[in-house]
Amino acid sequence: MYSYDNAAYRYHERPSEYSPTMDDFKEWLEELPENIRKDMSEKGFAYCKTAFPFTRYVNERTTWIWMNL
Repeated sequence: MYSYDNAAYRYHERPSEYSPTMDDFKEWLEELPENIRKDMSEKGFAYCKTAFPFTRYVNERTTWIWMNL
């Protein structure tokens, strides 16, 4: 039986089905508050590809696109 933690982990692992692009990263940064945008921008794309806030953005964006095709 899966717990909430297992489900959350599996959800955030899904971006491997879709490789986030630099365009995804730039769009995500634009939506962030200034202080967080600066921090995530400094950490860079490679780091953020495994950060939960970015993987959530990618999952929601790609799910929405597939549902609306």
